[in-house]
Amino acid sequence: MAYHFCRLCKAGLRPFILSLWLIAGPFGVTGVSFSQDRSVLLSNLRELYQQMYSKHGMNDSLTIELPLKCGFGVATFLWNLRNAPQNMSNPSLLVSFPMQCWYISPSGHFRIFYDTTGADAPSLFDSDRDGIPDYVDTTARIFDYVWSVEVESLGYKAPPSSQASSPYYDVYIRNLGGVMYGQTLFSDSIRGNVPNPTYRSYIEVDNNYSVEEGYHTVGIAALEVTAAHEFHHAVQVGCYGFWENDVYFYELTSTWMENVVYPEVKDYMNYLPGFFHRPDLPFTATNGIAEYGRGIFGKFLEKRFGFEIMLRTWDNIVTMRPLKALDKSLCSAGTNFVREMGEFWVWNYYTGYRARPDQYYPEASSFPLVNFETIQEFVPPSGMFRGMGKPLSAHFEKTFSGLDTAAILVCNVNMPSALTDQYGEELFELALHASGASSGLQDLSIDLRASNRSWWWSGSFVDNTPRFANVSSPYPNPFRPDGIQTVLIPVPNTWNGDVELTIFSERFERVFQRTIRPLLYTERYAASWDGRGNDGQLVASGVYWYIVERAGEIVRGKIAVVR
Repeated sequence: MAYHFCRLCKAGLRPFILSLWLIAGPFGVTGVSFSQDRSVLLSNLRELYQQMYSKHGMNDSLTIELPLKCGFGVATFLWNLRNAPQNMSNPSLLVSFPMQCWYISPSGHFRIFYDTTGADAPSLFDSDRDGIPDYVDTTARIFDYVWSVEVESLGYKAPPSSQASSPYYDVYIRNLGGVMYGQTLFSDSIRGNVPNPTYRSYIEVDNNYSVEEGYHTVGIAALEVTAAHEFHHAVQVGCYGFWENDVYFYELTSTWMENVVYPEVKDYMNYLPGFFHRPDLPFTATNGIAEYGRGIFGKFLEKRFGFEIMLRTWDNIVTMRPLKALDKSLCSAGTNFVREMGEFWVWNYYTGYRARPDQYYPEASSFPLVNFETIQEFVPPSGMFRGMGKPLSAHFEKTFSGLDTAAILVCNVNMPSALTDQYGEELFELALHASGASSGLQDLSIDLRASNRSWWWSGSFVDNTPRFANVSSPYPNPFRPDGIQTVLIPVPNTWNGDVELTIFSERFERVFQRTIRPLLYTERYAASWDGRGNDGQLVASGVYWYIVERAGEIVRGKIAVVR
């Protein structure tokens, strides 16, 4: 039975908590509201993520874009600041937010807090006239469903209630202002004085998820995956413990869980370009994007070992850090993390036009292609690649000779250094040699050299370059622009000079026009477009028409853009 309480005198006061209204700026912790100037907010968020990023030896400058997938990583970083001795007496770290009404979900597991007036109020439309706004009722039912899947079907432990004096887990509907999809925030400590304490927590979700606020996935679909994601954080920190240097695994699992609970919602795909573009990042690194794209590691484990492997890993996390816990669960399945990391990056090679859905990811044709660090011509009989890699990083190199191409994958599998948070760079060399009778790459031998060869793994893929079947098939389509990837629009091979490329919206409004020169991609010339309009901004999701013209000849077609 569901219960409802509403009183405009601000009943339902939540406990004192740490919120992302508190953002650590470059000179300490300061109060920042979601409604503040976006440039200031982005600057402060960038500073926070830069600090987390640098823990893995990464010093390149980060670019942070809103909305954040989840506020958990930043919130836990701030929580650690709060609990540092020098900050224990800082009252600005503690805030409270009263809400006007609350509603008990049909299952009795959740208490949904919301306002009926002010900026945090959701739509008050009440189609069944039961006194509960439809958005509130939908939120309650979604969280009930998430509980049924994650706890009752998959077997994860149920999170503790948000307050010791209450039997309910609390969810707050707020105006998150396009800053993030949601966040799970700590309240009281349950198990302390251990390396991985457990906490009571509560969740905040947005009050509408509108496209105007910049959300990639909008409406109820956004609420669904956010509920699945954040609820799993509640399970993690409430039952299995929080290892403060391993946020990557908490986000990896929660992002994977979204697609387990709601497989029809593909929000995780929005974070794949940032992940596939930086295979050189350590598996354990956090930069505000890669940890969510890394959710496909959960899909990798699921297809190879079933759902149980992740649950066993979380059972192990009660007594050991996630990487060691993962290795232990994989050992129980007859393998280990080092072996599976190499296999994982093999899977990540077979995406886009290289996809083999029966053997690897079923949806791999919609995934981006991995980024190659170096592309160089192989001049028989020998060649050499040199590079630097941090523990648990991957590196793709490409070489070509005539029409033959070879991709080479190198993985640093130095797990001992990663387990002790040591992320120094290590040199590797790839010595290439072709047999005396060969002028191509079919008989290529590759010798991987490093100071400790046991910390490296390599594999190669010969002649897997794209081959366009006809001149009317752009690749990839749909196209997910990120400012780096491009869509290739094939043109006749006789078009080896300048062409005019024009992109129109579905309403035939011209969004891009430029004279460009097609480049030769293996066997076919193609014009490329990075998804930006004439104003330099990435275009919105939708169907776009393209026209490529040269000397009175025209190639035309459609491209679906998904952001």
